[in-house]
Amino acid sequence: MKIFNTALLISAALGLSTPVLAAGFAHQQSLTVSGQNLAVNETSARVLGNEQGQVALLDDVTDGLGKTKVPGFKMMIMSRASSVNYQARPNKDGTWRDDRAIHRGSKVTFGIPVINGKPDISKAILLDMAVIADKPEAAGFKAEDKVRPRGQQLLKKDTKVGKSSLKISDLQLPDIASGERSGGGVKLTASTVLDGKPVSTTVNSTFQIVDIAKPELGRLFEADSRFVKK
Repeated sequence: MKIFNTALLISAALGLSTPVLAAGFAHQQSLTVSGQNLAVNETSARVLGNEQGQVALLDDVTDGLGKTKVPGFKMMIMSRASSVNYQARPNKDGTWRDDRAIHRGSKVTFGIPVINGKPDISKAILLDMAVIADKPEAAGFKAEDKVRPRGQQLLKKDTKVGKSSLKISDLQLPDIASGERSGGGVKLTASTVLDGKPVSTTVNSTFQIVDIAKPELGRLFEADSRFVKK
């Protein structure tokens, strides 16, 4: 098992530059819901950062839900199929932005513990796993419809969550400190049960884009007590 690139994370957190080349990653993403394969075609990542736009080292990735505090980093891996209407929505300042419609996909949020000063992906902690699946009406999608309907979220506030698991065997980020936002890659398998529906996602892919999330977006990384083991 490859160990997470410690030098890269630490250098990114400190704003230093450490060039890293991603190797050994394919372009494979899969998502299944109740045994049915849902096609996805891109994988991206988001890392929780600080006010300076650097990777943030946190006091406790479990947000107090674990038995003890676990210092480390928070990330989310997103595999999805989507469509984008280019510059379709106006911003308040009069500029325009894209309107992305997610049709299906998964978002796996996890913490990477830092043990004895080193990040350890073999002990990554699953914090949340959201899944979007096609709506029933999407089955009637026709070529002339042009745009496939947005998907439906399977993980809701009242959803019962069953046995969950996460395994990350390889994880590399682009050289975030120098401004790179694509490259690197991940080999990941995650699964859970949502209201009795088994769902799983497997990824062996480079990243299309890696974002550093601002602290105010930390709510998107919050640990869910239905996933964190006591």
